[in-house]
Amino acid sequence: SNKSLNKIAANITAQKLDIVAIQEADNGTNRSGKVNQMKKLSELTGYRYYRFSKAINHDGGEYGIGILSKYPFESYKLWDLPNGSYENRVLARVQIRVDGVLINFYATHLSYDGESAAMRKKQFASIADIVKNDSNFIIAGDFNTGKFSEFDVLDNHATNKTDTLNRTNHMKYTEPSSKLAIDNIVFRNWTFGKPQ
Repeated sequence: SNKSLNKIAANITAQKLDIVAIQEADNGTNRSGKVNQMKKLSELTGYRYYRFSKAINHDGGEYGIGILSKYPFESYKLWDLPNGSYENRVLARVQIRVDGVLINFYATHLSYDGESAAMRKKQFASIADIVKNDSNFIIAGDFNTGKFSEFDVLDNHATNKTDTLNRTNHMKYTEPSSKLAIDNIVFRNWTFGKPQ
């Protein structure tokens, strides 16, 4: 809801986050009062750079994922993921440059078991193909699975430096309600100081 946008924005600024992946974002839907939620988050946080990526048309507007950043985007790209006859799922990428390093940052929201766990496997395989040549990446999203084995396809065994934040650091939950860690961050060629 739009009320929770204030809480989300306050959380982002309190933690001084550099770049944020947002799932279940509305753009111009009736249920959200025709608000462009990514634009609103940009205004509330003071983070100038954002992109909304549509997954589906919904409720008089669009529904999808977003990326919010302190850093300008050097490029943006959107891929449709396999969906069969289910809800369309997408993968968005922005490239940002920090201290001279080009970073590939992806956001996504995959199928859940009730929709099709088999379809999610195809989505993981598609993402793996897209990122296979990236020297570094961060993929943040709602993967709708707590099974770490599903992430193994994202590992480029030539470099063997791909991992998931929840597997490495034993995060046990997804905010605000799930006991399963269905939200995750996948990374290649990164080390973390203090994940939380």
